Amino acid sequence: MIFRQALVNELARSVALIFTVLMAITLTIFVVRLLGDAAGGLVPPNEFLSFLGFTLLNYIPVVISLTLFLGILLTLNRSYRDSEMVVWFSSGLDVTHWIRPVLYFIFPVVVTLAILSLVISPWAASENAKYASFVQSRTDLSMITPGVFRESPTQNRVYFVDAFSANHQQVRNIFVQSRKGNQVSVVVASRGYHRSLPDGNEYLELDDGRRYDGQPGTMNYKVMSFKRYSLYLQPRASAITPTAKATPTLTLMHTDTPDAQAELQWRLSKPISALILALLAIPLAATNPRTGKSWHFLLALLIFMIYANLLSISDTWVEQGRLSAAIGLWWVHLIMLILAGYLFYRRLFLVSWLKRRRR
Repeated sequence: MIFRQALVNELARSVALIFTVLMAITLTIFVVRLLGDAAGGLVPPNEFLSFLGFTLLNYIPVVISLTLFLGILLTLNRSYRDSEMVVWFSSGLDVTHWIRPVLYFIFPVVVTLAILSLVISPWAASENAKYASFVQSRTDLSMITPGVFRESPTQNRVYFVDAFSANHQQVRNIFVQSRKGNQVSVVVASRGYHRSLPDGNEYLELDDGRRYDGQPGTMNYKVMSFKRYSLYLQPRASAITPTAKATPTLTLMHTDTPDAQAELQWRLSKPISALILALLAIPLAATNPRTGKSWHFLLALLIFMIYANLLSISDTWVEQGRLSAAIGLWWVHLIMLILAGYLFYRRLFLVSWLKRRRR
């Protein structure tokens, strides 16, 4: 009990610290990326936190797996460096006695990881797709930011407004440039407002302005003044093809298509890989005082990268139909289990050989 309690307490501290650091790095990366999308009009400012939350929920399982791996590795490595392992080995314990307390510690985390991967992440992907559909279906006017030139991706237009009214129902000092072939049309107006018709069509109604039509590089221009001008706002296509990532797990289990089976095995691989990586960290943490202090960390990170890349490659092969779903991602897990068994055997064989040599 003393042995297990000491190990679990130190694992909890290490895992909490590593998770905080990794989440801070991940959060910073996605905040910077989404701020760029928001500046480009791809993400509504009032929906920024929603997009950020749904994106993080999809990446938290990966962060948790890496956290467990590094936390166990660092904790056991410190015990080796501080010669605490010598005390435990002298008490009759070997490296396999670390398996049970490590599994005892990671069990609730792996269960949480399974819930995230099988239930919460698909829901977050579905909600993120709905928000993306909403963003793509917005009219050009809803994308406009005061003081910023904004280009429409559907109608070859550039918009600029000086300011919105207090109730956001009107805009002031409007500039709209439209291009059709070699012809350019520029509309400027002192004010305007958004109008929706019962048939669903939407217009930007402009008051007291001018329109300039012509071809750049020539003198052939027409200038027109108007008291009222209606500019049609075409909504963008909102249809987004449903993907397997946003499909509930129960639906994937009853779907035989390659992409559904690949996604199902990918979700299952997250808690399974976290468990296997935790077992791999136990023998990888062993340190030889005569060797460098960082080589085993490089080896551990190399194994993690190979594991993750093999899973990604296998997932792509299954999705493309190049690999049977019966084999799927399971062969990667089997190889890593065999590697973990070999490392445990090698560690036990080395310890027993040293004991025989001392005799």
